[in-house]
Amino acid sequence: MRAKSGDAGLAKRVKELREKYNITQEKLAELADISLPLVQKIENTSLYGSKKTHEKLAKTLGVSVAYLVYGDEEQKEDEEEDPLAILLEGDPTLKVMLSVDDLKNMPMASKRAIAAIIRAELENMRNSK
Repeated sequence: MRAKSGDAGLAKRVKELREKYNITQEKLAELADISLPLVQKIENTSLYGSKKTHEKLAKTLGVSVAYLVYGDEEQKEDEEEDPLAILLEGDPTLKVMLSVDDLKNMPMASKRAIAAIIRAELENMRNSK
């Protein structure tokens, strides 16, 4: 039997964030543009993953790489870009639906959840065309 080369903290954070946004491993793999087996191996601590994989997962899950890999809470909020602002840049229709004040006053956790849902729905729309 091979020794596990993953990281329990990384695995826990990926799984917790994925479950928080109510997305499957399959959907996370799709949104992050990585393979399903890679997500599974990271979550079960069989594999650590590359820097690029960590970057893709962090961006998809709306956290900093430092938080995802090391659990650094300070880095989590300080370095994080507003996930809704990133989405709004590319879709003027969303700007009409949400006022700037609504976005500014929304808790970061809510922004992350909404951004994950919007990304998933946009991806579903693109795949159904």
